[in-house]
Amino acid sequence: MSGAADLEIAGGAAGLAAEYDELAATAALLRTVAADLIGTAEAAGGVLTDPAVLTTAVLDPSGFARTEAAVLAAVAGPHGLLLAAGRLSAYGLGVSAAVVRYAAADRLGAGWSGLRTWLEAAAGLPLLGAGAAGVWLATGHDARDLGSLLCEHPGVVDDVVASTPPFLSSMAAATLGPMAGPADGLFRAQTGHPLLPETLEDLAGLLGLLYPPGSPVVAGRGTDTSPVAARAPLAVGDLLAALAHRDQLAVGRAQGEIDVRRLSRAGADGRPATSWVVDLPGTKDWQADRGRRRYLNDVGTSLTTLAGDPSARVEGVTQALQHAGVRPGEPVMLVGHSQGGLVALRAAEQYARDGRFHVTHVVTAGAPVSRVPVPASVQLLALENRYDLVPRLDGAASPDETNRVSVIFDAQHRDVIANHDLQLTYLPAARAVDDDPDPSLQAWRESASTFLAPGVVDVRTTVWDIGNRG
Repeated sequence: MSGAADLEIAGGAAGLAAEYDELAATAALLRTVAADLIGTAEAAGGVLTDPAVLTTAVLDPSGFARTEAAVLAAVAGPHGLLLAAGRLSAYGLGVSAAVVRYAAADRLGAGWSGLRTWLEAAAGLPLLGAGAAGVWLATGHDARDLGSLLCEHPGVVDDVVASTPPFLSSMAAATLGPMAGPADGLFRAQTGHPLLPETLEDLAGLLGLLYPPGSPVVAGRGTDTSPVAARAPLAVGDLLAALAHRDQLAVGRAQGEIDVRRLSRAGADGRPATSWVVDLPGTKDWQADRGRRRYLNDVGTSLTTLAGDPSARVEGVTQALQHAGVRPGEPVMLVGHSQGGLVALRAAEQYARDGRFHVTHVVTAGAPVSRVPVPASVQLLALENRYDLVPRLDGAASPDETNRVSVIFDAQHRDVIANHDLQLTYLPAARAVDDDPDPSLQAWRESASTFLAPGVVDVRTTVWDIGNRG
């Protein structure tokens, strides 16, 4: 179909991680109540030896006996406080044990996934995949046919990508023999990257060394007064529509452009409150010539950003925010497609460490962000078309985390570019997100009310070009 099908939601307020947190909190509450009951039982037991009660034994022996029996029953009887405390404590321990078992099962599943990756590497899956692609092209099919085939079987990309680093590492180790360890250590000391990659981040960082480091040059391109740029966003679909608008304009010599949108409203105290939305388009030109990097949204940046290395494009975004007038405490949302989403989350990760800007929300569309950690102070909404190959380039499924809401949907056009297209594929999915009552999505939308709630009285969108000095 041309739009988005039913949404599959993972993580967030209704995800497994949240359920584990709730179970753990319930277990702690049960233990607390049990301790309180034991304290109450001790206090009640003190009644038995209270001098005022003991004096009644002389004046009213039968009444004293009844009182003592009632207190003993309330404290240690079959329905007493001590037995209730014991049951609650046992329930609490049982719930804690269940959380441990569930978490262990998740880790075991991840372990089996990792084991499968290494087995596929040992079986030479990347080499087999390359050979099969070569045979496919050699038998009269073109690259577009190969892309269509991969769109039909996107899981192949996951397996090949995930198994390539250990495959290359084992091949290099076999070639270097006893020198593999010393060579790897020397290479790490000189470059900060392993010569024998074990993870996709390792491999991306290794390949990123082929590209000269960039140096951002940020220039203002004025104010965008078009209707879509001047309209206050009220929903996720509005966010993606504004991103699609910038993406359509950021082509050719303008392909390095991003925009920074200032939203002004009256705060609860009547004073002006300001929040910001930043739109980051994806790669337009791979710039395969490593010696000519006019723009920073190229394959070199994709590699270094995926690896978690310092990114010149992230630094360019930082400079654009400074030029736009974003203040350190003002809430910022970063919205990005493809590489733009990867850069957005890496920027949020950096700002969470250095405190330069207060990024509270990130929205990504078709971005390989499953391996990128989400800071505790950030709420991520990640849209991913099941048949889009780009978000699969990290070779990992999105983890279940309370501050990471992943939206998986089906939009099969049987074309690599169309399946990844922002306007054609991801904008309809964003509209579907706005209509979906899923608790995780509802919680995310509520958390983003600073940016999406009505009441904005002024919107000003400035455009910034991020070029490369190198």
